[in-house]
Amino acid sequence: MSKVVKSMRKSKLVIKKNPEVKLKIPHFTVDEILSPKLNLIPLTRNLNKHFACAFIGRAGSGKTSLALGMLGSSDIFKRVFDNIYAFVPPNSRASIKKNVLQDLPDDQIYDELTTDNLIHCFERVEQNAKESLNSLILFDDVQQFLKGDCEPLLVHMINNRRHNRVSLMVIAQSYGKIPKAARQAFTDVFLFNLSKADYAKIYEELVSSEKDNWERVLTNYSLQTAANEHSFLYFNTLNQSFFINWNECLFDEGQQESDEDVKTAAEGQASEL
Repeated sequence: MSKVVKSMRKSKLVIKKNPEVKLKIPHFTVDEILSPKLNLIPLTRNLNKHFACAFIGRAGSGKTSLALGMLGSSDIFKRVFDNIYAFVPPNSRASIKKNVLQDLPDDQIYDELTTDNLIHCFERVEQNAKESLNSLILFDDVQQFLKGDCEPLLVHMINNRRHNRVSLMVIAQSYGKIPKAARQAFTDVFLFNLSKADYAKIYEELVSSEKDNWERVLTNYSLQTAANEHSFLYFNTLNQSFFINWNECLFDEGQQESDEDVKTAAEGQASEL
């Protein structure tokens, strides 16, 4: 009986202080920031190293407009990347007026996503990296081709983005239809009023914050979309920071949030738009 009682007792953790080991930490050029101006905006501060970012939402939700708007904005990504490559079908490009893709050389735009095209693009990215040039690859309206033959190279590009000095933007209508290995490697996601199934899968695979906090963010975001259907929910998978539009979500663990607090916060954001 005494052994049973003893096994139920919690042992006290004691940290024994040892001499500190001094290491000469190497500096990696691949970890340099993309641009000082990205640190001026709280949200884009998270995007100031090479990233793999997803924009996910139904047709007409505003995901492509936001991605292209960020690339064309002088406050965000304009002139940050030395080379931009885009996989966008011609009919999709034709439906977008006055956007950054129109300024790209023809040989940096791919009409379709195939293994050969992706290999060709990646070889150019690798050459750029050897010359210390930063690249960005945009995938839009090609979600059905991400799986299959292109998947292994896509995942390789995401996982080795730092050394190849490349950032990736994947614009898609469904989170679950993106290859699992790729979506689990995303560093950043912009969400546009998704289905409950997609939200559940995202929480399971990418979110490490407490579920109560995740649900509070979704509740606030849902109210925000009622005021502005093109509102977005952003979060960084590395530091688990959340933003509704450009406003950061902060959690005060010492206070209980009422339904009225959530409604007031959402109305406050709507008035700023």
